[in-house]
Amino acid sequence: YVYRSLLEGLFLQEGAVTGTLQEVSRHREAVDYMKQLILEYPDIPSVQTAVYTTGTIIYQNVDRWAREPDFVKAGNDKKALLAEAVGLIESFLALYPNHPMADEAGYTLINLWLDQKNYDVMSRLAKSFAGRYPKSTYLDSYDYLRAYALFQLERYEEALQLAQKVSSSE
Repeated sequence: YVYRSLLEGLFLQEGAVTGTLQEVSRHREAVDYMKQLILEYPDIPSVQTAVYTTGTIIYQNVDRWAREPDFVKAGNDKKALLAEAVGLIESFLALYPNHPMADEAGYTLINLWLDQKNYDVMSRLAKSFAGRYPKSTYLDSYDYLRAYALFQLERYEEALQLAQKVSSSE
């Protein structure tokens, strides 16, 4: 336990560098530094959470960062940044499917695919996460997003059934 606590503290201390980099608008370096830390540290809780949160931070900032010089210079347009966020969140879900934040990560991943208008993947993921996390607070959201995806795919009957299920849930 002593070594684990020591590693947690060191990871959090080194991870604080990313905040400093972001404060001076060096966002690409901050993301790359955090990804490097994730690879260098053992599988401790703060590292697990950092995989998901790094993907989420990219997703939350994708529109702004796609126009920033350090991302543009690195060849990171909106599509590349979304793919990077998807990769991190998919890795989190593959490595830590029972993590307390896994259902939230699933919801975020579905929304990432929504932003890319990939309704097939959205529908498949929403169905999968609803089955994988049946007690999740995101269950209705999974169904709603799946209904939306099915509607976009012109699978109206399935979409209507799911929408009715969502509207009648308490």
